[in-house]
Order: sequence, then C-alpha cells, then structure tokens
Amino acid sequence: MKFEILNLVLVATLASTTVAAPSAADQEAKKRAQAIAQLVKKNNQAVATLRRSVEATWNWHNAKKAKDFGMVSSNVTEILRLISLKEGAADCMTRGDVLALKAKAYAEPLNLRLYAEAKAAYEEAVKAQEDVDRKAKVAFAAAKYRFLAGQDPVEACEKAMVAAYNTPGLNPATKLALLKDGVPGLDYRVEGRKVAEASKDQKILNTYYQREAKGPSWDDRKVRDPLDPNYCADGMFRTCEEAIAKLEPKYRDWFENRKLELLKEMSRWDEVEKALQGRLAAITNVTDRRRVQIYGQLAEMYVTRSARYYQKPDEALTRKAIGFWEEGLKLDPKNGGFFRKIIERAMLIDDWKLAEAKLDALTTIMKDQKPDAWMTAVYGDIAYYRGDYEKAVAWYKTFEKFPDAPTVVKIPNSHQRFAGALYATGRYEECLKAIDQCPNFWSFKDTNAQYRKILKAKIEEARK
Repeated sequence: MKFEILNLVLVATLASTTVAAPSAADQEAKKRAQAIAQLVKKNNQAVATLRRSVEATWNWHNAKKAKDFGMVSSNVTEILRLISLKEGAADCMTRGDVLALKAKAYAEPLNLRLYAEAKAAYEEAVKAQEDVDRKAKVAFAAAKYRFLAGQDPVEACEKAMVAAYNTPGLNPATKLALLKDGVPGLDYRVEGRKVAEASKDQKILNTYYQREAKGPSWDDRKVRDPLDPNYCADGMFRTCEEAIAKLEPKYRDWFENRKLELLKEMSRWDEVEKALQGRLAAITNVTDRRRVQIYGQLAEMYVTRSARYYQKPDEALTRKAIGFWEEGLKLDPKNGGFFRKIIERAMLIDDWKLAEAKLDALTTIMKDQKPDAWMTAVYGDIAYYRGDYEKAVAWYKTFEKFPDAPTVVKIPNSHQRFAGALYATGRYEECLKAIDQCPNFWSFKDTNAQYRKILKAKIEEARK
C-alpha cells in the first residue's frame, strides 16, 4: 500500500514539473524573430559601408579631389530606404542623421559654388531632428557653415550659434561640446567651468576636469596657451587635486591615477612609491588579485628610474622591479606579461640564469607548452652569450622567422648573432643565407658585402 502511494506521489510530482514542449507556432515565431534580427544586422552593415563612403568625401586626403555627388546622392537615398523598411530596417541611423550626413558632404570642404545646396541640406536636416541635443548640434553646424561661407551677415550667423547653445533642456555634455567648437562671445574655459559645476551629473564634471587636467591637445590649441602655468605639470597637478576635492569618491580614480603620472613627470619618485604602497596597504587581503595591478605599477616605476642612456639599466633598481613582478606572479601565476617583463629585464642586466629560468616557467603556461618565436630568439641569445653556438643555432632555427630578443643597443641584433653562431659552427652556406636577414643600411651594407665575400671564399675552399 505504501509503495503504491509513493508511486502516485512521484507520478503527480513529475506531472506537475513537466514543461510543455514549444508549439510549432512558437518555434516558427522564434525562427522568424531570429531571421529579422539577422536582417537588421545585415542592413546595419550595409548602412555603415554606405555612410563611410560619404564620410570619405570630406577626409583631408580626398579634399582636393572632385567630389562624386552622384555617389553621395545615391548612398543617401539607399540609406534612407534601408532605415525605412517595414521589416528588418536598419536601426543604426535616424532620418535626421542621414540628412545631416548629406549636408556635411555638401559643406565640407568649403565650396561656395555649392553654398545653396549645402544651406538647403542643413535646413532639411535640422527639421528632421527629433532629439533636442542632436537638433542643437546640427543647427549649430549649419550656422557655423554659414559663418565660414561668408554669404550671410555675420551677426545673424553668430546669433544662430548662440541660440543653438541656449536651446532649453540641452544636456550639459552637449553644451560643453558646442563650447569647445566655439560659441561666439563665450570663453570656453570660463563658461565651460560654469556649465560643468552647475551640472548635477558628476560624470559631466569628471569629463570637464579630465579635459583640463590633460593639458593642451591638437583640438584645444585655439583655447589653450601652452605657456600658461596652469598647463605645466604643477598646474595640472593642482587641477587634479581640485577635482578630487570636489568630486564624490567614486569619480576620483582617474584623477588619482593622473596625479601619479604627473608626479612621475616631475620625478617625485618618493611620492609615487608612497602613493602606490598606500593603495597596496588599503587592500588588506594579501590574496586579493587587485594587488597584482599595483605590483605592476611599482615595477614599471622602478623600470623608469633604472633607465640609463645607451647603457645597461641600473641593476639595483631593475632587481626591485623584478621583485614586484615576482610578487604579482604569486597571485597570478599565469600572467604571461609579467613573465616576459622579467625575462626582458634579466636580459638587459645580463642575468642569463634568471632569464632562462623564467623562459622555462613561461613555457609551462603556454597553450601548447612550447616556446613561441620570441622566446626561442631569447633562448638563442642566451646560448650565444654563453658561447654555446651549437645550441644557439638550434634555438634560432626553431622558427623560420623570429623577432629580436631584448637588448640595450638594438644592433647587433638576434639575426646577426644567428649568423655569427652559424659561422662559428662552420655552417658557411647557411650563414650566407642568414646574412640576408641582417640589418642592411648605412655601413652595414658594406659590412654585409665583406661578410659575403669571406663566406663565398670559405665555401669555395671547402669544395676543393
């Protein structure tokens, strides 16, 4: 009796948990949805290709070529068709975007014979915009084009640009972008700071300060004076500190990192190390993998400090860098980047034993547990420097092509050492071929010609 009841309970449980198989209609609907998604993707790719062709007409390298307006018109028409399909329509551009693209194609580079077409295209593009920010940007671009063309009164053009900037409900990020483009009568540095500080969005403030702290760039030459003390390392450092004081903690990381870079530029190494060690101490769990990045930063700091002009890097500082990478490997034992950095530094201070040990360790974590071309070149150099030319040749020949191993002075390089090892082991014909892969510029041309002459004589003598 109990057995029968148990069976009934199991049957009831299974029945209650059984999920009905999807119906044919459901399966068909799913397939259709997938097909439409693929069609949208395909049409988006087509739109991107057509858009790039139009954009290329105002690139600097095409600026002197006659513009193919037939192609522009055809591409614009096709894009409008693709975004208007009843099924599978491309969704990467709006109608307003397409018309703005067309207007810019007429407007850039400036050609007064096309002024009427460009002006009309911009007016159409402005009307087609549905988004407030996008409408303001296109209206600003249209007014600026009219100003540059010089066919309309300057006051009217400037008034239109200011009106676009003062569009109600404009996103602060858009206002900053328009300011950067040059709103008549407004100082970017002054007005930009007001906009950023008035915004409740901390990301906007972050973006603003980031631009200020980076200093002058190609785009900002018209509003930045590179001789202004605010844009020297000290000035930008102060800007970072100001930003950190104003921002919420979650937005301070970029500025903290920027401060470190500026401290490095000013060679204030003790402060850099103190800051990094402070970050390390803040991560109390010694097994936390976040410590790996800080170990890497400390190592790179010592690498920078160890550099010596046309000489081997300072060994004591280099070994400190290696020590921090070693600490990182304890937490991240498969960090190939750290292994390679240790190998590189070991080679630069002639520590062949350490370099070989790390090459062996790196091999064990490789996908096929075999050294790659760079590693075999390093193995070859180690053997060469030890005077084991047979072993060096074997390593160099592992790959038909290999990059140069790390050295302080780039020449002689691994390919020249390969040729030297071949010569030392009496492989003159192979050495003659290897010369073709050696540097062949300046005086090396004459040197290689002399080597070829010697090798051919050796080969001829061996044949007698």
